[in-house]
Amino acid sequence: MVEILVVLVIFAIGATGLAAMSIQSIRANQGNKLRTKATSIIQTQIEDLRLQLKATGSIPTSGNATIDNIPLTWSAFVNQPSPGLRTVVVEVKWPHAPYQNARYLRYAAVLGAD
Repeated sequence: MVEILVVLVIFAIGATGLAAMSIQSIRANQGNKLRTKATSIIQTQIEDLRLQLKATGSIPTSGNATIDNIPLTWSAFVNQPSPGLRTVVVEVKWPHAPYQNARYLRYAAVLGAD
């Protein structure tokens, strides 16, 4: 009888550890999914600004949008880092994430008119 209780306690401890690892894995996967989606949205926005710059020769100095319920903002800095170039900073933020530090991503790209 004592052996059965010992086995049950060991099994309960192992099951608790396994459940904690499973929860951690699910949270990490959710965070990675959000980062992947945000990165895709940012890259799409940068490419749209690049095409607009190529077609018209200019882009707005700032703007915002919401894509797939994820807010997106961007700012363009003319003649940065050198004359004729523009530095575009695109940021996405989302209100719900599995971790506090996984709530935004910011990318910068240098665009030229040609």
